[in-house]
Amino acid sequence: MAVYSEFGSFGALVEEVVAAGFASLAETLRTVERTDDPIADLLVLGGAYRAHAYAHPHLYSVMVGTATLGGHQHSRPEPAHYLAAVDQAVELVERAMAQGLLDTGEPLVVGTQLITALHGGVTLEMSGLLDVVGDPFGRVLLPLVHSLFAGLGADPGALEASLHAAMTRLAASGALAPAQ
Repeated sequence: MAVYSEFGSFGALVEEVVAAGFASLAETLRTVERTDDPIADLLVLGGAYRAHAYAHPHLYSVMVGTATLGGHQHSRPEPAHYLAAVDQAVELVERAMAQGLLDTGEPLVVGTQLITALHGGVTLEMSGLLDVVGDPFGRVLLPLVHSLFAGLGADPGALEASLHAAMTRLAASGALAPAQ
């Protein structure tokens, strides 16, 4: 009865859990250090996203609708909750475009494209389906990210430098440890 008196329904509780999950993800992404290399920062942001998903696998699954909570799946998250997380990528995309590191375009669309690829890769990695290739992070996720940025107009040499800088930062933070 406590759920019903506090939230009105179990479904409303699920929506609150999803909102809290996106708020937590947004806060994690906000903590990513911003440097003078927004491409490296975007890559580190991706690592933080992946680490957050692995740290909260059940919550992540409910947030993105691949699992239920008490048999209830969220109906549709509020766009504002999702955008709080995506805005972190959009801000970095805007900086990269302003510096001429990426082709100009719609930052919200580009940020959403990056988060979409990241989400797909992380979800498949967490499910174990990417294990068929061995080293899914190194053989699938990193090359995917490289291809995405190249397709967005990143200079190949600058992209390699950004990737190296991001890998150094991710290794120092422990984010490159094998996912559990």
